[in-house]
Amino acid sequence: ACTQAPYMDRDDTAKVLGLPVDKVRIVPTATGGGFGSKLDVSLQPLIGLVAMKTGRPAALAYTRNESMMSTTKRHPAEMKATIGADAEGRITGMVFEGDFNTGAYASWGPTVANRVPVHASGPYLTPNYRATGYAIHTNGPIAGAFRGFGVPQAT
Repeated sequence: ACTQAPYMDRDDTAKVLGLPVDKVRIVPTATGGGFGSKLDVSLQPLIGLVAMKTGRPAALAYTRNESMMSTTKRHPAEMKATIGADAEGRITGMVFEGDFNTGAYASWGPTVANRVPVHASGPYLTPNYRATGYAIHTNGPIAGAFRGFGVPQAT
């Protein structure tokens, strides 16, 4: 399986299948461009189950359409910022709030929501700064790590 985190996938797959980690071996294919979207465990437990049932090594690959339907995407977000400046135009403060729709399942949503406030003021010195970000579970598609860990939403 294509993955950015083979050891994390090994641990998760072992847990799902009820095996000790030393009995699970993940052999990743070439990752190509991952950009975070290949951090979540996806097919690995299914591949492991096939290997257990057949007693043979197993592999599985998504088609492009299956990959687009089944892997995480960028978080839809609602954000609000209030910025204050002095008479010379220097930023004096900022208040930032962000809600990130992380979908129906656990992924990297809380990490993304924690990263956005760090980057919300961009490269500007902001002496007074308050920021909050929330990963909100909904019945929508799963969202996770994807190209920049929340930075694109913040900027």
